[in-house]
Amino acid sequence: MRSFTHAESESDWAHATLSDAAANRMRHGAMWADANDLLQLDGTLEAGRPLVLRDRKGEVLGYGDVDPQARPAIRRFARPDEDPRSAIPIALRAALQRRRTLVDVPRFCRMVHDDGDGMPGLTIDRYDRHFVMHPSTRAMEARAHAIARLLIDVTQTDSVLMRRDGPMRARAGLPKLRPEVLFGAPPRWARVLELGSRITTDLFEGRSMGYPYILREVRRSLLRLAPGQEVLDVRCGVGHLFVHAAHAGAKQVLAFTGDEDELDLARENIEANGLLNRVTVHHGEAPEVLSGIDRRFDLVLVDAREHDAERLLPLLCASMRATRSRGQLLVAVRHPELPEEQLEPTLAEACEREGRSCVLLVKRSAPPDFPRLISSPINAALTAVVLEVH
Repeated sequence: MRSFTHAESESDWAHATLSDAAANRMRHGAMWADANDLLQLDGTLEAGRPLVLRDRKGEVLGYGDVDPQARPAIRRFARPDEDPRSAIPIALRAALQRRRTLVDVPRFCRMVHDDGDGMPGLTIDRYDRHFVMHPSTRAMEARAHAIARLLIDVTQTDSVLMRRDGPMRARAGLPKLRPEVLFGAPPRWARVLELGSRITTDLFEGRSMGYPYILREVRRSLLRLAPGQEVLDVRCGVGHLFVHAAHAGAKQVLAFTGDEDELDLARENIEANGLLNRVTVHHGEAPEVLSGIDRRFDLVLVDAREHDAERLLPLLCASMRATRSRGQLLVAVRHPELPEEQLEPTLAEACEREGRSCVLLVKRSAPPDFPRLISSPINAALTAVVLEVH
């Protein structure tokens, strides 16, 4: 495993020649290119070793990773005037400083978010003194141990865990693998402190991939929306929405999760936050559980994980049926699983099918610990809307 200070010369690296169109985009700031932009590869691809990116005249465009199986296939992380061996250490320190500046409680946050933090193919979540890495490219997985050493140096962390089961791995054709401990002794469960609530989450297992920090601004909206309301949470996970709704003053909460491990943690989080008299959680998958509900709620919470509009539509329709007239429907959609521009047309179709009309009250995106590179094809990470349903 190479360290970031390995003294090999640039002449030892492979060279990738890019198309004129891709080269022009990179000169104007783009940090990625598609597989069809790769005209020639000189040398041997080795995951974790940067490639020199060149145009057809041999001019250096920067340094990055090339993986023809991934989407996008070419991702630049260092510009021509930057040393690629120090680019990731510099980016990691900059990411930490961003969180210190922009996040209310930086001990609990997304500490690295892909190319928005200059580390394409890598996310890192922080749970106080424990860190969970999620590599989604072969290059970043090959650098995992070196990055773990950086984390130890920069943060004096107690542990670093690598999870390899994230949805973004499929874009690179990577398999789901079991978690690997890179340093220390990570706890199975960690407690997150956020907006006055305490949530225990599973660092090793679970389909939520840990605690969804990406929904922080959605949770902040619940502090205004939930007081005095009867709330339905159709996909509650470990309670990352309903705990905050109940703490904000919701009158009653009914919640469902289809995962048995999440169900156990959700019930633990109900008890830990003193909510036993106001929250009930059951096992069940959305939207199937909605078909058995014969009442309407003041506020319905939908943490959507559908990968396309066709799958999202039945969930939206069922959720609208569960929302009382002039009640509120909160829908959070992850990207790039569902492109941002598809959300409102899908909501409009659900309204038409159900004979309802909706007023858009609130629109939220990801919090500041999820920075996004403007030119990236990865797109925004989250769109959440609050609708008043008529």
